[in-house]
Amino acid sequence: MPTAEECEQKAAECLRLARVMSDNTNKALLHQMALAWIERANQIKTSYARSAEGALIEQERSVHHRQRS
Repeated sequence: MPTAEECEQKAAECLRLARVMSDNTNKALLHQMALAWIERANQIKTSYARSAEGALIEQERSVHHRQRS
């Protein structure tokens, strides 16, 4: 699975290619591909943030549970 950074790099490459394309259909397709890569990067970042947040919450619960015991 690609990282968010890799997805962002692929989006940038699509946009770079779109700038040099003369064909409007291909240019539009590359813009759509860039948007898809950006959306995927955002999904990965959100998933990572939720995982990190969940881990912190579990760690906090564990600490509180040990303090009560």
